[in-house]
Amino acid sequence: MENKVTSWVEHITPQVAQVYLTKNISNRPVKEAIVDMYAQQMLDGQWTLSNDAITFCEDGELMNGQHRLKAVCKSGVPCDFLVSRGLPRKAFNVMDNGYNRTAGNALFMDGVSGSNNVAAIVKRKLVLERKMTIVPGNTSVHGGASGIKVGNAQIVAEYYKHKDDYDRIYRDAKSLYIKSRVLALSDYGGFIAHLNLSIKHPYDTALGFFEELTEKRKVTNDVVTMLRQKIINDKLSQNKMTSSVKQKLIIKAWNVYVSCKSVKRLAYVEANDKDLWFL
Repeated sequence: MENKVTSWVEHITPQVAQVYLTKNISNRPVKEAIVDMYAQQMLDGQWTLSNDAITFCEDGELMNGQHRLKAVCKSGVPCDFLVSRGLPRKAFNVMDNGYNRTAGNALFMDGVSGSNNVAAIVKRKLVLERKMTIVPGNTSVHGGASGIKVGNAQIVAEYYKHKDDYDRIYRDAKSLYIKSRVLALSDYGGFIAHLNLSIKHPYDTALGFFEELTEKRKVTNDVVTMLRQKIINDKLSQNKMTSSVKQKLIIKAWNVYVSCKSVKRLAYVEANDKDLWFL
């Protein structure tokens, strides 16, 4: 007998979401970082209706949507969702097996030049605002044992909030990266964006620090040369420093640079530098 599948849009409140979650019997493990990311998007008004349905199989069990339903409960924000019912249980085997869309894909569809790099720069800046370190090759943002997700909607909304600034930052970060690959393009752009947009340093000061680091302009503070050598030595070493330690060295060098001070050496000391952040 053929399954009768129905689909319609529902306005799901936290109370309804709680009822639907009672049908969540044999789903995959919940990732709290994803729930938190969705909940924040809902609180920020960034959540929109999409074709990704809250899905129940033929016997009424929840097959898809547990993270979104939990986010509705956590945020307390009612949202519209497409809800499908009556799918065969075997449909679970082909769910979420596709090619995930990225923030870079979304910006590309909008005609943004260098969309993937722009998205990476925006993400880096958002991570820095949370005083965390991003781990290369990982979609989570780590500030400890648990990961915090930065969603595509957050990245796209942040880009359009400061569109002209990010377009300029991308062009300058690309120029820095072409000059020297001592840092990733997203690092150049993300740090400049954080220094300028988040903590309001003059753009030319933030850019100047990294231009000195890449030797695009004359070095005015020896701490920049020390930082450059530390990063180059690390690239040649088999015992790589962690992303967190590298970030702390950049912070230390920046703080010396922007304070117009001088130091005899640049080093990371965990006991002293664990809570260090940008001036």
